[in-house]
Amino acid sequence: MPEPLTVGDPTHDILTLEMLRDTIGKPAEFSEKRMKFTEQLTETQIQFIEKSPFCLLGTVDKDGIPSVSPKGDGPGFVHIVSPELLLLPERPGNKLIFSLQNILQHPQVQLLFLLPNTCETLRVSGVASLNQDPGLCERCAAGGQPALLVMRIVVKECYYHCAKALLRSQLWKPEMWPRDRFRVQLAHAMAKKSGNTDAWANELEEAIEGRAKDVECFYVEKVWSAKQATSTKLATCQQNQDWQLFRFAGLAALVSAVCTAVLCTRLKSTKHI
Repeated sequence: MPEPLTVGDPTHDILTLEMLRDTIGKPAEFSEKRMKFTEQLTETQIQFIEKSPFCLLGTVDKDGIPSVSPKGDGPGFVHIVSPELLLLPERPGNKLIFSLQNILQHPQVQLLFLLPNTCETLRVSGVASLNQDPGLCERCAAGGQPALLVMRIVVKECYYHCAKALLRSQLWKPEMWPRDRFRVQLAHAMAKKSGNTDAWANELEEAIEGRAKDVECFYVEKVWSAKQATSTKLATCQQNQDWQLFRFAGLAALVSAVCTAVLCTRLKSTKHI
């Protein structure tokens, strides 16, 4: 594989902001576009986070190497304390804790929230800290399982990112998705690197898939089913409320009709007197 700097004519390397602007251009009405940046979450951004089941967490290590980690759970898993403060729970995982280590050294982070079937994304930049207060971890529990720890993120800047990338990729169009799931074959790559056998790789692959199924089963039984039951209960309560309102409206209409009939009868009687 060629070295990165040998790919492309080096005389065309972009080295300054002026060269970059000559290539990309300056955004029209730049001052107006800056108005979409806010220092705290707006009402619609709060609603976006409450509905979002997935975000990407960007951090930087001590050497300035960036790391992006996916974070996902039920919609609204990132808790909103206020327009200036978010809580991101840490769930059991591979224990590599790259992002968490980075936060201890460089607390500046950025979250990119995605919402299925919505092509805009939401960027939130802030300063993060880690906390393991049992009450806070319980507040961010999933399926009765408290968070391992909670990341507190003080919001510094937030804005919606335009929809072009997701429109071009057709990411939210199921008819454009591959028919079969792509198999990453992680275990076989690890076996090749470590000199282990195919049997070793197959055993590890089964273990990886087993752990993934365990997580999915936990969420099916403890999280998703509970949310479904809550939604069904809320829907039933709403139906009951609607029915009560319907009955009340019907009763009111009946009383009004009776009163009108009585009044008309009295008026007719008066005319005859």
